[in-house]
Amino acid sequence: MRPSSSFPVGLDSATAAGLSERIESEHFVFHMRPGDSVSVDRYEALHRWAVDYLGISTPKKMDLYKFAFEDMRAAVGRGASGRGFPRDYALATIHSWHPHEVMHIYTFCLCQSVTIRLYDEGMAVAHEIDPLNGNWVSGRSTWSWAGGYLYADRVREHRAAGRLYPIEEILETRAFDQARRDARGTRDQWVLYDQAGMFVSYLIDTFGIEKMKQAICSVTQDDTRDTILQSFKAVFGISIQEVEQAWLAYLDESGAVAR
Repeated sequence: MRPSSSFPVGLDSATAAGLSERIESEHFVFHMRPGDSVSVDRYEALHRWAVDYLGISTPKKMDLYKFAFEDMRAAVGRGASGRGFPRDYALATIHSWHPHEVMHIYTFCLCQSVTIRLYDEGMAVAHEIDPLNGNWVSGRSTWSWAGGYLYADRVREHRAAGRLYPIEEILETRAFDQARRDARGTRDQWVLYDQAGMFVSYLIDTFGIEKMKQAICSVTQDDTRDTILQSFKAVFGISIQEVEQAWLAYLDESGAVAR
């Protein structure tokens, strides 16, 4: 059994210690129950792509704790499908393949700090891809289950239904989190994630990944709206309101894609 001090802060050591099966690959250490499985090759392909794409270095092999659904709440203290521990370069998940949560760790590696939630969740959602299988379009159909959805389609549907949030209202991490809590349990509970992912994707497509990296590292999760607005304009050379209007016009022009 591993000593409790070796587990990430915030991960229940007793629950994590029950993951007695261990698989070590080139860039990951997977911890799971005997008989469970993870998509080792897909994680390795994502790692190789992400390190090159983001221009990051990684401190060690990433620890990935694969829990059964019924153990996750005890492991991380709340109901969730996954949780990252970026400062420990580790994550917990109930999925055998969870690119979203891994991207949180890589985003942290950019500047060794936690950025605002809009960027952090936006990067994770925008890059739910599967490099091993050549699937570069972000969506649940790339990783979770057959017949899933693409985020671009969902955001267009949110736009048509008037469900999108004004970007300026969800810039502060505390405002983003409050909106998420308010929407929990309703049909709108995933709008924030879908919107953040496709807004960040638009920023990358329009300005490039280097500008996006600069924006991520120019703010922290505790910054105020005014600070974030000023940082955005300094990085991108245009106000966030102007970019938001261009993004909304793009959504309207491209139209909803039928599924």
